[in-house]
Amino acid sequence: MNLLKKIYSDYFRLPQNIHFLILLELSLSLIHVAFILVLNILLRNQGFSDPVIASFNSLRFISALAFALPLGIYIRGKRLKPFFIIFIFLILFTFTGSHKNDSKFESSFGISIKRFFLI
Repeated sequence: MNLLKKIYSDYFRLPQNIHFLILLELSLSLIHVAFILVLNILLRNQGFSDPVIASFNSLRFISALAFALPLGIYIRGKRLKPFFIIFIFLILFTFTGSHKNDSKFESSFGISIKRFFLI
C-alpha cells in the first residue's frame, strides 16, 4: 500500500502541463481506437472477412513503422517546420484526390479549404 501511495504522490507532484499531456495522450488513444473500430465496421459492411480486416489493420501499423523509422533517422537534428508544411499539403492533396467523384463532398470540403486559407 505504501508503494501505491508513493507512486500517486510522485504523480501529483508533476507540473500541471504534464498532467494535461497525459490527458491529451489518453484522449488521442481513445479517438484512435474509435476510428479503428469504425473502420472495422465499414470493412465488414463492405463484405470483407475478419482475417482480411485483421491483416489490413496489422499492415497499417507495420507500414507506419516502416515509414517512421527511416524518416525519423533522416529528420534527426533538422528543422521540423518544413516537413510539417510538406506533409500538410501532401495529406491535403491526397485527401481531396481520393474524393474526386463525390460532388457533395467536394463542395463542402472546398468551402472549408477556402475558409482555412481565407480565400
